[in-house]
Amino acid sequence: MGEGLVDHAYDRLREEIVQLSLPPGAVVSESALASRYGVGKAGVRGALARLRREHLITAVPRQGHRVADVTISDVEEVFDLRLSLETLAAIRACGRVDAERLRGLDAVCAAYQPNEPASRTVFLRANREFHLAVAEASGNRRLVDILATLLDHAERAQHIGLAHGQFGDTLTHQHAELVEALAANRPAGAERWVRQALEGFRDQLIDHLRSTQAIRTAPL
Repeated sequence: MGEGLVDHAYDRLREEIVQLSLPPGAVVSESALASRYGVGKAGVRGALARLRREHLITAVPRQGHRVADVTISDVEEVFDLRLSLETLAAIRACGRVDAERLRGLDAVCAAYQPNEPASRTVFLRANREFHLAVAEASGNRRLVDILATLLDHAERAQHIGLAHGQFGDTLTHQHAELVEALAANRPAGAERWVRQALEGFRDQLIDHLRSTQAIRTAPL
């Protein structure tokens, strides 16, 4: 089985899941995916196996595969870890950041247009790059690697929040205050900004998931 075909199917399917083209609960079949992506069933099978390990897909006996729900437990676990890592990163990055690069990414984030899927994708990519740039400035490469994985897991929840909730003010507010705190070497201010931003979005997203009742409270 060619790894290139698995990678192709994996990249396409993961993008559709994360960006909600395949929403939580959607049932997918190997044959339909193979036809859609122009690869054999073996390539799709390999992609599905990888996505099961990432908890984005679950196997359903006699039905095929189902896109996993985003649960309250998922959100709590991911944001607990992000809070720990990103506050530490912000403290250690103070006085060491490339402020101009961060301001450029902030400008992209500030241009976000609610209810436009293409704008949402651009925003989330720039937001991810911003958070990773702060982590990189901390000088801890293992922290960067772990945070990159956590941001992957958070991305689908962020798409849900922006697509179905009223979270624009919390998630998309400009990062200018954080950039200035980092550039001026004010660790207390940087830590406070990160904590407030992450806790605010986490709490609103959990409230949204509870209100829709379109979740399962058990971990995936």
